[in-house]
Amino acid sequence: MLSKDELADGKTFVLRLWGADGTPSQWVETLRGADAERWYAIYRSSAWPALRAEAEGKASAAFGGIQDGAIVKILRRSAALDATVVGLTNRLPGPARDLDVVYLPGLDIAQHTLFAGDEGGAPAPSAVADRVAALRAYLAFLHDLLAPWLRPSAGEFIALITQPGRVSVPAAGTFTVYGILPPPQHVEQPAISVRGSASVADVAPTILNALCIPLCRELAGQARGILGSSTRYVQTYGPPFRDDSVRSGKPLDQEMIERLRSLGYVR
Repeated sequence: MLSKDELADGKTFVLRLWGADGTPSQWVETLRGADAERWYAIYRSSAWPALRAEAEGKASAAFGGIQDGAIVKILRRSAALDATVVGLTNRLPGPARDLDVVYLPGLDIAQHTLFAGDEGGAPAPSAVADRVAALRAYLAFLHDLLAPWLRPSAGEFIALITQPGRVSVPAAGTFTVYGILPPPQHVEQPAISVRGSASVADVAPTILNALCIPLCRELAGQARGILGSSTRYVQTYGPPFRDDSVRSGKPLDQEMIERLRSLGYVR
């Protein structure tokens, strides 16, 4: 079941996913205005039961090679979550957006859950090996889940951004762009004309440039080379947007706080 709570400002909505047994899931999305209405329209339609069944089916069919039932349960919970988010995104009604931003939390949740219990001492090498193998299996699941998105249509591009998640030792992520602009020069290969290191600050300029939006010279990063795109600049985007509407949203209830704590998002 999906419920929609309208917050006090009348513009912001919290979408909550509930299990068949009435217990809240870990999936909570805060959206504003038309975005929330588009997502909620899917639930009101007959597409929602099929969407959830499809996501659960994909999760249930995965990870058959893993023997540890507890690990399989963790992976399938995350897999159902990510498959639901992808399914919802694929079914968003029109009009088409210039940019869709989708966050898939499943891998981070699975990784944190698998290793969260080791804070009191080092696990056995065999246990670590099993968990690392489980994460590799989840990466294979994500590859299959996202494969259709990594073959964009002419005039589209996909920016895939990854980062290591909640780990004790900082590590680099990846930033890969699939597709080529403008049409009809479409190829199904990564469209990076310059390979090498990039910073987090380069992500926004790269995407803005691919959308043919002039870049502000005040931006900290730079656009990475995407074949077929040209860069235009403006001195400034002007003062930051301010929303002066009065907000008095509802605080999270204790049940939701405990759910977030179980996932490692709240201490």
